[in-house]
Amino acid sequence: MLKIFNYDGTEEMEISENISANHLKKKLVDEWSPYFDCFKCGRKSYCKYSENRENTDYLYNEVQCGVVRSFIEEYIDISAIEFETLSDASKNEFLSGLYYLSKFVFDSENYVGAFQQHGFIKEMYTEQVAKRLLGLATDMQITLQKSCEYLKQVDFTCTQRLMLLVEGASEKEFIEQYSKLELGFIGNVYVESYDGKDNRDKKKIFQMINYFKSKGFKVLMQIDKDGKDIRLTQHVKSRLFDHEDYFAFSEDLENTYPNELIAECLEEFDSDSNLILKRLSIPRESGVTLYNHLKEAAVWLPPKPLFAKKMANLVSDHDLVNRSDCNNMELVQFLKFIAAHSLKI
Repeated sequence: MLKIFNYDGTEEMEISENISANHLKKKLVDEWSPYFDCFKCGRKSYCKYSENRENTDYLYNEVQCGVVRSFIEEYIDISAIEFETLSDASKNEFLSGLYYLSKFVFDSENYVGAFQQHGFIKEMYTEQVAKRLLGLATDMQITLQKSCEYLKQVDFTCTQRLMLLVEGASEKEFIEQYSKLELGFIGNVYVESYDGKDNRDKKKIFQMINYFKSKGFKVLMQIDKDGKDIRLTQHVKSRLFDHEDYFAFSEDLENTYPNELIAECLEEFDSDSNLILKRLSIPRESGVTLYNHLKEAAVWLPPKPLFAKKMANLVSDHDLVNRSDCNNMELVQFLKFIAAHSLKI
Protein backbone atom coordinates (compact mmCIF):
# COMPACT_ATOMS: atom_id res chain seq x y z
CA MET A 1 0.00 0.00 0.00
CA LEU A 2 1.24 3.46 -0.87
CA LYS A 3 1.23 6.28 1.64
CA ILE A 4 1.40 10.06 1.41
CA PHE A 5 1.70 12.75 4.05
CA ASN A 6 -1.29 14.95 4.82
CA TYR A 7 -0.90 18.69 4.28
CA ASP A 8 0.65 19.32 7.69
CA GLY A 9 2.97 16.34 7.46
CA THR A 10 1.63 14.99 10.76
CA GLU A 11 -0.09 11.86 9.43
CA GLU A 12 0.26 9.38 6.60
CA MET A 13 -2.69 8.63 4.33
CA GLU A 14 -3.04 5.39 2.40
CA ILE A 15 -3.67 5.47 -1.34
CA SER A 16 -4.12 2.67 -3.86
CA GLU A 17 -0.92 1.11 -5.17
CA ASN A 18 -2.58 0.94 -8.60
CA ILE A 19 -3.39 4.65 -8.79
CA SER A 20 -2.83 6.18 -12.24
CA ALA A 21 -0.47 9.09 -12.81
CA ASN A 22 -3.35 11.49 -13.47
CA HIS A 23 -5.24 10.47 -10.35
CA LEU A 24 -2.02 10.66 -8.34
CA LYS A 25 -1.41 14.21 -9.53
CA LYS A 26 -4.92 15.25 -8.55
CA LYS A 27 -4.62 13.59 -5.15
CA LEU A 28 -1.32 15.27 -4.37
CA VAL A 29 -2.38 18.68 -5.64
CA ASP A 30 -5.62 18.59 -3.64
CA GLU A 31 -3.76 17.58 -0.49
CA TRP A 32 -0.52 19.59 -0.80
CA SER A 33 -1.39 22.70 -2.80
CA PRO A 34 -3.01 25.08 -0.29
CA TYR A 35 -5.79 27.51 -1.06
CA PHE A 36 -4.22 30.88 -0.67
CA ASP A 37 -5.28 34.53 -0.76
CA CYS A 38 -2.88 35.94 -3.32
CA PHE A 39 -3.07 39.33 -1.60
CA LYS A 40 -0.68 37.84 0.97
CA CYS A 41 1.93 37.07 -1.69
CA GLY A 42 4.41 39.69 -2.85
CA ARG A 43 4.36 38.25 -6.36
CA LYS A 44 0.62 38.80 -6.81
CA SER A 45 0.92 41.70 -9.23
CA TYR A 46 2.82 39.66 -11.81
CA CYS A 47 2.07 36.01 -10.98
CA LYS A 48 0.22 34.33 -13.85
CA TYR A 49 -1.84 32.28 -11.39
CA SER A 50 -3.28 35.13 -9.30
CA GLU A 51 -6.93 36.09 -9.86
CA ASN A 52 -8.37 39.51 -9.08
CA ARG A 53 -11.75 39.66 -7.46
CA GLU A 54 -14.49 40.95 -9.71
CA ASN A 55 -14.43 44.73 -10.20
CA THR A 56 -11.31 45.24 -8.07
CA ASP A 57 -7.64 45.58 -8.88
CA TYR A 58 -6.31 45.18 -5.34
CA LEU A 59 -8.30 42.24 -3.93
CA TYR A 60 -7.69 38.66 -4.98
CA ASN A 61 -9.57 35.37 -5.02
CA GLU A 62 -8.47 32.55 -2.78
CA VAL A 63 -7.05 29.89 -5.11
CA GLN A 64 -4.81 26.86 -4.94
CA CYS A 65 -1.22 28.00 -5.30
CA GLY A 66 -0.61 27.54 -9.01
CA VAL A 67 3.16 27.43 -8.57
CA VAL A 68 2.94 24.41 -6.28
CA ARG A 69 0.25 22.77 -8.41
CA SER A 70 2.29 23.10 -11.61
CA PHE A 71 5.42 21.87 -9.86
CA ILE A 72 3.72 18.72 -8.57
CA GLU A 73 2.03 17.95 -11.88
CA GLU A 74 5.20 18.44 -13.92
CA TYR A 75 7.31 16.45 -11.47
CA ILE A 76 4.91 13.50 -11.67
CA ASP A 77 4.71 13.74 -15.47
CA ILE A 78 8.49 13.60 -15.80
CA SER A 79 8.80 10.77 -13.28
CA ALA A 80 5.79 8.66 -14.33
CA ILE A 81 7.57 5.92 -16.29
CA GLU A 82 10.37 5.44 -13.77
CA PHE A 83 7.90 5.63 -10.88
CA GLU A 84 6.04 2.57 -12.17
CA THR A 85 9.22 0.48 -12.04
CA LEU A 86 9.81 1.13 -8.33
CA SER A 87 8.94 -1.13 -5.44
CA ASP A 88 6.23 0.11 -3.09
CA ALA A 89 8.88 1.01 -0.54
CA SER A 90 10.76 3.14 -3.08
CA LYS A 91 7.52 4.72 -4.28
CA ASN A 92 6.82 5.80 -0.72
CA GLU A 93 10.33 7.26 -0.44
CA PHE A 94 9.67 9.17 -3.67
CA LEU A 95 6.30 10.49 -2.50
CA SER A 96 7.71 11.58 0.86
CA GLY A 97 10.53 13.38 -0.87
CA LEU A 98 8.09 15.09 -3.22
CA TYR A 99 5.98 16.21 -0.25
CA TYR A 100 8.86 18.07 1.35
CA LEU A 101 9.97 19.37 -2.02
CA SER A 102 6.51 20.86 -2.66
CA LYS A 103 6.62 22.46 0.80
CA PHE A 104 9.98 23.95 -0.08
CA VAL A 105 8.58 25.33 -3.35
CA PHE A 106 5.66 27.01 -1.57
CA ASP A 107 7.80 28.44 1.23
CA SER A 108 10.59 29.68 -1.04
CA GLU A 109 8.09 31.22 -3.49
CA ASN A 110 6.47 33.17 -0.69
CA TYR A 111 9.77 34.03 0.93
CA VAL A 112 11.29 35.52 -2.21
CA GLY A 113 7.97 37.13 -3.15
CA ALA A 114 7.79 38.95 0.18
CA PHE A 115 10.89 40.91 -0.72
CA GLN A 116 9.78 41.86 -4.24
CA GLN A 117 7.32 44.63 -3.32
CA HIS A 118 8.62 47.64 -1.41
CA GLY A 119 7.02 47.93 2.01
CA PHE A 120 5.06 44.68 1.63
CA ILE A 121 6.57 42.96 4.68
CA LYS A 122 6.02 45.92 7.01
CA GLU A 123 2.47 46.30 5.74
CA MET A 124 1.56 42.62 6.16
CA TYR A 125 3.41 41.67 9.33
CA THR A 126 4.32 42.98 12.76
CA GLU A 127 7.92 44.07 13.29
CA GLN A 128 8.66 40.90 15.23
CA VAL A 129 7.31 38.63 12.48
CA ALA A 130 9.05 40.71 9.82
CA LYS A 131 12.41 40.13 11.49
CA ARG A 132 11.59 36.44 11.81
CA LEU A 133 11.29 36.29 8.02
CA LEU A 134 14.95 37.16 7.72
CA GLY A 135 15.85 33.80 9.22
CA LEU A 136 13.22 31.75 7.43
CA ALA A 137 15.85 30.51 4.97
CA THR A 138 17.11 28.17 7.69
CA ASP A 139 13.69 26.51 7.96
CA MET A 140 13.54 26.11 4.19
CA GLN A 141 16.97 24.52 4.19
CA ILE A 142 15.75 21.95 6.73
CA THR A 143 12.71 21.19 4.56
CA LEU A 144 14.90 20.74 1.49
CA GLN A 145 17.25 18.51 3.42
CA LYS A 146 14.34 16.29 4.46
CA SER A 147 13.33 16.01 0.82
CA CYS A 148 16.86 15.01 -0.18
CA GLU A 149 17.03 12.37 2.53
CA TYR A 150 14.07 10.60 0.92
CA LEU A 151 14.88 11.21 -2.75
CA LYS A 152 18.44 9.96 -2.46
CA GLN A 153 16.99 6.52 -1.65
CA VAL A 154 15.27 6.35 -5.05
CA ASP A 155 17.26 5.14 -8.04
CA PHE A 156 16.27 7.79 -10.55
CA THR A 157 16.27 10.79 -8.19
CA CYS A 158 19.52 10.08 -6.36
CA THR A 159 22.84 11.61 -7.35
CA GLN A 160 26.37 10.56 -6.59
CA ARG A 161 29.19 12.90 -5.74
CA LEU A 162 32.31 12.48 -7.82
CA MET A 163 35.59 11.60 -6.06
CA LEU A 164 38.79 11.63 -8.08
CA LEU A 165 41.80 9.86 -6.54
CA VAL A 166 45.03 11.30 -7.93
CA GLU A 167 48.71 10.40 -7.70
CA GLY A 168 49.95 13.39 -5.71
CA ALA A 169 49.61 16.94 -4.44
CA SER A 170 50.22 18.56 -7.83
CA GLU A 171 47.38 16.67 -9.50
CA LYS A 172 45.08 17.50 -6.59
CA GLU A 173 45.92 21.20 -6.76
CA PHE A 174 45.51 21.32 -10.55
CA ILE A 175 42.07 19.69 -10.60
CA GLU A 176 40.72 21.62 -7.63
CA GLN A 177 41.79 24.92 -9.17
CA TYR A 178 40.55 24.06 -12.66
CA SER A 179 37.17 22.87 -11.37
CA LYS A 180 36.69 26.22 -9.60
CA LEU A 181 37.39 28.08 -12.84
CA GLU A 182 35.39 25.77 -15.10
CA LEU A 183 32.54 24.61 -12.86
CA GLY A 184 30.12 24.54 -15.80
CA PHE A 185 32.37 22.15 -17.73
CA ILE A 186 33.87 19.85 -15.14
CA GLY A 187 31.29 20.08 -12.36
CA ASN A 188 31.88 19.87 -8.65
CA VAL A 189 34.62 17.26 -8.17
CA TYR A 190 36.13 16.15 -4.89
CA VAL A 191 39.82 15.29 -5.12
CA GLU A 192 42.03 13.23 -2.82
CA SER A 193 45.60 12.03 -3.24
CA TYR A 194 46.60 8.42 -2.69
CA ASP A 195 50.19 9.63 -2.15
CA GLY A 196 51.90 8.19 -5.15
CA LYS A 197 54.32 5.33 -5.48
CA ASP A 198 54.56 4.35 -1.84
CA ASN A 199 50.92 3.35 -1.66
CA ARG A 200 50.11 2.10 -5.12
CA ASP A 201 50.64 -1.60 -4.36
CA LYS A 202 49.24 -1.56 -0.85
CA LYS A 203 45.78 -1.93 0.58
CA LYS A 204 45.34 1.83 0.94
CA ILE A 205 43.91 2.30 -2.55
CA PHE A 206 41.38 -0.47 -1.99
CA GLN A 207 40.47 1.02 1.37
CA MET A 208 40.11 4.54 -0.08
CA ILE A 209 37.88 3.38 -2.93
CA ASN A 210 35.73 1.31 -0.59
CA TYR A 211 35.49 4.15 1.95
CA PHE A 212 34.39 6.81 -0.55
CA LYS A 213 31.93 4.47 -2.26
CA SER A 214 30.37 3.74 1.13
CA LYS A 215 29.86 7.51 1.49
CA GLY A 216 27.95 7.67 -1.79
CA PHE A 217 30.78 8.77 -4.09
CA LYS A 218 31.39 7.67 -7.65
CA VAL A 219 35.15 7.02 -7.54
CA LEU A 220 37.53 7.78 -10.41
CA MET A 221 41.28 7.33 -10.42
CA GLN A 222 44.27 8.89 -12.15
CA ILE A 223 47.55 7.00 -12.42
CA ASP A 224 50.91 7.78 -14.00
CA LYS A 225 52.98 5.71 -16.41
CA ASP A 226 55.15 4.56 -13.53
CA GLY A 227 51.99 3.59 -11.70
CA LYS A 228 50.47 1.33 -14.35
CA ASP A 229 51.39 -1.65 -12.24
CA ILE A 230 48.79 -0.59 -9.68
CA ARG A 231 46.78 -3.76 -9.34
CA LEU A 232 43.28 -2.62 -10.23
CA THR A 233 42.24 -6.01 -11.60
CA GLN A 234 41.05 -7.30 -8.24
CA HIS A 235 38.96 -4.17 -7.75
CA VAL A 236 37.42 -4.51 -11.22
CA LYS A 237 36.59 -8.17 -10.62
CA SER A 238 34.94 -7.30 -7.32
CA ARG A 239 32.88 -4.64 -9.14
CA LEU A 240 34.27 -2.03 -6.81
CA PHE A 241 35.91 -0.36 -9.77
CA ASP A 242 35.39 -0.32 -13.57
CA HIS A 243 37.96 -0.12 -16.38
CA GLU A 244 36.30 3.11 -17.50
CA ASP A 245 36.86 4.68 -14.10
CA TYR A 246 40.58 5.38 -14.32
CA PHE A 247 42.82 7.50 -16.56
CA ALA A 248 46.48 6.61 -17.08
CA PHE A 249 48.89 9.32 -18.21
CA SER A 250 51.55 8.13 -20.65
CA GLU A 251 54.04 9.68 -18.22
CA ASP A 252 52.61 12.10 -15.65
CA LEU A 253 50.56 15.31 -15.35
CA GLU A 254 53.50 17.69 -15.72
CA ASN A 255 54.43 16.15 -19.05
CA THR A 256 50.98 16.94 -20.44
CA TYR A 257 51.44 20.71 -20.02
CA PRO A 258 51.94 22.49 -23.39
CA ASN A 259 55.45 23.96 -23.69
CA GLU A 260 54.11 27.43 -24.48
CA LEU A 261 52.04 27.47 -21.29
CA ILE A 262 54.99 26.25 -19.22
CA ALA A 263 57.07 29.12 -20.57
CA GLU A 264 54.28 31.62 -19.90
CA CYS A 265 53.88 30.31 -16.38
CA LEU A 266 57.59 30.50 -15.51
CA GLU A 267 57.84 33.96 -17.06
CA GLU A 268 55.64 35.08 -14.16
CA PHE A 269 58.48 33.99 -11.87
CA ASP A 270 61.09 36.06 -13.79
CA SER A 271 62.35 33.36 -16.14
CA ASP A 272 63.01 34.13 -19.81
CA SER A 273 60.26 32.39 -21.79
CA ASN A 274 62.54 31.93 -24.81
CA LEU A 275 65.16 30.20 -22.69
CA ILE A 276 62.47 27.97 -21.21
CA LEU A 277 61.19 26.98 -24.65
CA LYS A 278 64.75 26.31 -25.82
CA ARG A 279 65.35 24.10 -22.83
CA LEU A 280 62.10 22.22 -23.44
CA SER A 281 63.19 21.49 -27.02
CA ILE A 282 66.21 19.55 -25.73
CA PRO A 283 65.49 15.85 -25.11
CA ARG A 284 65.68 14.87 -21.48
CA GLU A 285 68.07 12.28 -20.16
CA SER A 286 66.54 9.02 -19.03
CA GLY A 287 65.01 9.25 -15.58
CA VAL A 288 65.10 13.05 -15.46
CA THR A 289 61.74 14.62 -14.62
CA LEU A 290 60.42 17.66 -16.43
CA TYR A 291 60.77 19.69 -13.26
CA ASN A 292 64.45 18.84 -12.86
CA HIS A 293 65.05 19.33 -16.58
CA LEU A 294 63.86 22.95 -16.28
CA LYS A 295 66.13 23.87 -13.38
CA GLU A 296 69.02 24.88 -15.63
CA ALA A 297 66.89 27.42 -17.54
CA ALA A 298 64.53 28.73 -14.88
CA VAL A 299 65.43 31.59 -12.56
CA TRP A 300 63.20 30.02 -9.92
CA LEU A 301 60.88 27.03 -10.00
CA PRO A 302 57.80 27.34 -7.80
CA PRO A 303 56.82 24.38 -5.58
CA LYS A 304 55.04 21.76 -7.66
CA PRO A 305 51.55 22.38 -6.19
CA LEU A 306 51.85 26.13 -6.90
CA PHE A 307 53.15 25.35 -10.38
CA ALA A 308 50.12 23.11 -10.94
CA LYS A 309 47.72 25.81 -9.74
CA LYS A 310 49.24 28.39 -12.08
CA MET A 311 49.04 25.93 -14.97
CA ALA A 312 45.37 25.30 -14.25
CA ASN A 313 44.76 29.04 -14.54
CA LEU A 314 46.51 29.14 -17.92
CA VAL A 315 44.71 26.05 -19.25
CA SER A 316 41.44 27.77 -18.39
CA ASP A 317 42.53 31.17 -19.76
CA HIS A 318 43.58 29.63 -23.08
CA ASP A 319 40.38 27.52 -23.20
CA LEU A 320 42.25 24.41 -24.31
CA VAL A 321 39.29 22.03 -23.91
CA ASN A 322 37.26 23.92 -26.51
CA ARG A 323 40.01 24.34 -29.10
CA SER A 324 39.96 21.91 -32.01
CA ASP A 325 43.76 21.99 -32.27
CA CYS A 326 44.02 20.69 -28.70
CA ASN A 327 41.71 17.68 -28.95
CA ASN A 328 44.57 15.20 -29.03
CA MET A 329 46.39 16.68 -26.06
CA GLU A 330 46.57 14.17 -23.23
CA LEU A 331 45.76 16.91 -20.72
CA VAL A 332 42.58 17.83 -22.60
CA GLN A 333 41.60 14.17 -22.82
CA PHE A 334 42.06 13.86 -19.06
CA LEU A 335 39.84 16.87 -18.36
CA LYS A 336 37.19 15.55 -20.75
CA PHE A 337 37.38 12.17 -19.01
CA ILE A 338 36.42 13.87 -15.73
CA ALA A 339 33.76 16.02 -17.40
CA ALA A 340 32.16 13.01 -19.11
CA HIS A 341 31.78 11.23 -15.76
CA SER A 342 30.42 14.34 -14.06
CA LEU A 343 27.63 14.48 -16.64
CA LYS A 344 26.53 10.93 -15.83
CA ILE A 345 25.64 11.58 -12.22
